[in-house]
Amino acid sequence: MNEYVEVVGRGDRIEDQFVECKASFIADHGKAARQIGALANAAHGQDAMWIVGLSEAERSVVPFEQLELANWWAQVKRRFAEVSPDMQDLTVNTEHGVVTALHFETDRSPYLVTTDGHGGVEREVPWRSGTATRSATRAELLSSVLNRSKVPELELIDPLLYWDGSDELHFTATLFVSATSRALLPRHKWAMSVRSSSWRGANELRMHMKMHRHTAEDYATRDLQKLLENPPPASEVYEAEHPLGVLVRTAGLVVNGSDSVHFRATGKMSALQAENVSDVAYFDLDIELPVDRGDTAARWVGKFRWRKAPTRSGYQETWILDEGA
Repeated sequence: MNEYVEVVGRGDRIEDQFVECKASFIADHGKAARQIGALANAAHGQDAMWIVGLSEAERSVVPFEQLELANWWAQVKRRFAEVSPDMQDLTVNTEHGVVTALHFETDRSPYLVTTDGHGGVEREVPWRSGTATRSATRAELLSSVLNRSKVPELELIDPLLYWDGSDELHFTATLFVSATSRALLPRHKWAMSVRSSSWRGANELRMHMKMHRHTAEDYATRDLQKLLENPPPASEVYEAEHPLGVLVRTAGLVVNGSDSVHFRATGKMSALQAENVSDVAYFDLDIELPVDRGDTAARWVGKFRWRKAPTRSGYQETWILDEGA
């Protein structure tokens, strides 16, 4: 978040076209829904975000009226027809002041908003073009639907964020990829971050991701000492790849159909982060796996809460997925 504040402070425009700065919350719920819908439709499944309290006109963080965000968002959602973007909020203490980030998931586009009914028009598909909001064209509607069909959906099975007392934060899960068409998710474009507004120092930690096939069922039952003395070939350690599933390659994940892989990630914390990591009650986690030859990405966003009783030996602190968030 600090990088966005610094960019605006220099008088430059934020390069990410799906991030908008707002000096304050928009009180007109219909207008807010139209602008959010336009941003989400143009994002083609990528992250979209409002940064409230950051003014490009004044080139700085500005004070804004705090409101009951749950009530405001409930009123905005009512102006969407049938389905609305999912929203998560995060208040961030930047070096220049407090801002509120609203993160929108755009994977169910196109989004329609209700209108005032003038001219016999009751619904509209808004679209963001530059800094303007207008109705979408036929070509833009088609691009929204076609691009979305190529983006796999991600699901995390038994995800766990944990700290082992070192200067590293760890993550493990089974990543299920649901796909209706073939895609390549290039490894060099993978991105994962863990954030918390209560973390001292930097609020965000970038994680290094690793994925591999699942271990063969009979591998775990073998004698450990014999395995160390005579390591078996990879073909015996991991289950066989299926040509219609997800293949783990040096280039990334080759998606030929729905499948799952084992997923691990590690991030090296700063001294300040490591010092108070055990005091963090909630972490926000964001995973982005861009699709090759396109401007779309498979995404997963979730909130993890601290768990009082770790169940795995060696873990000092653990955070589990907050299903109610």
